[in-house]
Amino acid sequence: MGTSEQSNQTPDPSPGQESRYIASLDLGTTTLRCFIYDANVRICGKAEEKVTLLYPSPECVEMNPEELWEKFVKIINDAIANAGLNPGNISCLGLSTQRATFITWDRRTGETFHNFITWKDIRADSLVRQWNTCLTMKTLRFISSILYKILRNKRYLAASVMKFMNIQVNMRLKWVLENEERVRKLAHEGHVMFGTIDTWLIYKLTEGKIHATDYSNASGTALYDPFIEDWNIFFLNLLKMPRSIFPELRNSVGDWGVCSPKFFGVPIPITAVVSDQGASLFGSCGFQRGDVKVSLGTGAFLNINTGNKAHASVKGIYPVHGWKDEEGLIHMAEASSNDNGTVIEWGQLIGLYEKASQTSEIASSVNGPSTVFFIPAFQGIQNDFLMQMISTLTGKRLERPKSIDVSALGCAFLAGMGAGIWKSRAELIPLRQIDRVFHPKLDLQPQLLEQMKEWEKALQRFTKWHTKSSLNKGKS
Repeated sequence: MGTSEQSNQTPDPSPGQESRYIASLDLGTTTLRCFIYDANVRICGKAEEKVTLLYPSPECVEMNPEELWEKFVKIINDAIANAGLNPGNISCLGLSTQRATFITWDRRTGETFHNFITWKDIRADSLVRQWNTCLTMKTLRFISSILYKILRNKRYLAASVMKFMNIQVNMRLKWVLENEERVRKLAHEGHVMFGTIDTWLIYKLTEGKIHATDYSNASGTALYDPFIEDWNIFFLNLLKMPRSIFPELRNSVGDWGVCSPKFFGVPIPITAVVSDQGASLFGSCGFQRGDVKVSLGTGAFLNINTGNKAHASVKGIYPVHGWKDEEGLIHMAEASSNDNGTVIEWGQLIGLYEKASQTSEIASSVNGPSTVFFIPAFQGIQNDFLMQMISTLTGKRLERPKSIDVSALGCAFLAGMGAGIWKSRAELIPLRQIDRVFHPKLDLQPQLLEQMKEWEKALQRFTKWHTKSSLNKGKS
């Protein structure tokens, strides 16, 4: 079910850094990974386990919390052993987690009320549609648009186009409070705790001492206001969610308590908690305003460092946080496609190619303009064709890192800063390793842009492929 790997590299710490090893956790939707880095950010050992996704009904996608916990502890122990170390050699631990997957539990006993409800879950779809079209939301959007015209405050611009989405926590949590009578009752009595994966794991590691999340994970819930950098009390009241269930907000870097000795034999300090996309931008050393990071994996993410100000857009790019350290809070503008890697897997399943790596060669073999377009109905890969195309379309230089585990690297950087291994972001830049740089081929840009326009036309036609009347005729 799970795999563990012994690294080919043996630890070779610099003088005085014998115990300066970092355990960095990258906890995704399908895989849990633990990497042991030394102070030169070399991977000394790693381990991974697959996540079991549960589908109790067609619209529900869940994870068993106890299974997640067991595998989480296992990969830490396995990675340390594979590095040829013991837990006492680990100076700090950091968590990088997927966002918008949450759970609730009893404040008194720690008992969970239900499985983790993942970001892929759509059980609240009817609530999403109901709230997006209700008079309350229409009025809110109208008033916000007027306030923006008068005050020019971007917070009101964001509110003027705000819509709930299934990927967000807000409506799925509301579904729980409406459908789980015990949770609703205990929540209003002050006995319920809410948390995303990071919050619950910190709570477990510290044996209930800490109920907290960092700013980057909070910003992914859509129950948090990135413009005021706090939980959105207005929406919590509107959705009838008690403020008491929500965790404390903390910096991504700092004192997150210590892992109880009963788990690893020694009390390992927890020094960083961060969202996967924030960690990925940090691991790419995207520290400057305007730096852009593109992740092509299970999902596709575009993240732009917007500095110390939240971004507001009417084009579907959302304001979230990257991380918060001693140098300040970094805001990001984010666009995403949730099932990017599914396209590649689908191509393999129907026999278009044997390996994902072959897609680059196949795509590059097409000569001249093409009038055949692929419109995915599901929403990665870092093959050369895509990298070059992105560089040419944007007219920008694009760098691909040597390590594709950039979220784990960013988490290790942040945890190391929390443990005093590095003092500033600037110290990390020389440690970043580039595999290849792609430069824009400006002579091909007009042709590619024209193809993009044609693809967009095909996409618009595809969205009007069926009408309600034709669908109804098909059923009769």
